[in-house]
Amino acid sequence: MAGLTHPSYYYPYEFISPSSMYAEIKEEMKSYFATGVVDDTMFPIYTESALKKIGRATYKIDEVIVELSNLSACLPADFSFIREVWSCQSSYFTMPNPGALYSSNTYVISPGGDFDSCNPCSCPETCDKKFQVVSKTTTQTILTFNHSYRLKPGNRNVLNLCSKDCDAISKDAPDIFDIRDGKIFTGFTEGTLHIIFYKKEFDDSEFQLIPDNHRIIEYIKAFLKYKMYEQIFNEVADESFNQAERKYQLYKQEYYDAYINADAEVKKQTIGQKISSIHAASRRMNKYIIR
Repeated sequence: MAGLTHPSYYYPYEFISPSSMYAEIKEEMKSYFATGVVDDTMFPIYTESALKKIGRATYKIDEVIVELSNLSACLPADFSFIREVWSCQSSYFTMPNPGALYSSNTYVISPGGDFDSCNPCSCPETCDKKFQVVSKTTTQTILTFNHSYRLKPGNRNVLNLCSKDCDAISKDAPDIFDIRDGKIFTGFTEGTLHIIFYKKEFDDSEFQLIPDNHRIIEYIKAFLKYKMYEQIFNEVADESFNQAERKYQLYKQEYYDAYINADAEVKKQTIGQKISSIHAASRRMNKYIIR
């Protein structure tokens, strides 16, 4: 379908369950878990907190096409934040897709009337004939669209549901949108919207999925260990206080270092952005060219 090329650049991370990461931390700190000093009850909450610290780049990005009816359209059930909203010019047509589905069925045609096909004695000399019928199914594309213009947030409330990629608040109707009660509202009654949005995904244990990226995973691990040693440090009241404090400070520093790496990871430029930066720098130098 035309039009699904993203108008902006981002890294489409793969997402995985944090279960194996949790198991690794529990194994590394098994003496604390065995004695009941700490537990993994807060792991999901700490993980969500760690992801929030490095922004919505750690959320999964998805897109959807919605049709407006009476100024509004329903948003996906897993919607969390808006990244971009585009008004589209639609054209409908029929175009066969290159692929096709094939299926076959075998039919038995019996010239001898009713008989038991499992009992050879009941069959005539020419018992039956088998015919194989092959069917072919093709599919068609009936919708294509092009971006017309990008909509902007219409008030500060909806701006809180937008990423930093959203434009500033605009008062120019109908080029604005609002979000309320699971719906998106615009200044025009009908049309097609292409929405790029952030969403959370969860595994079977209801753990929020995390990006499958080494720097981000190491950052989350460091943050979880830091929070665990913070808990231990706050609870000790005997001669082990100094030892707990040293470990707490050590893992706090490891967490800070890992955060810097993860933050740089989610903010790094894509190949497309680097190309755009090179072209922009080249254009700035054009004024020095002697013609």
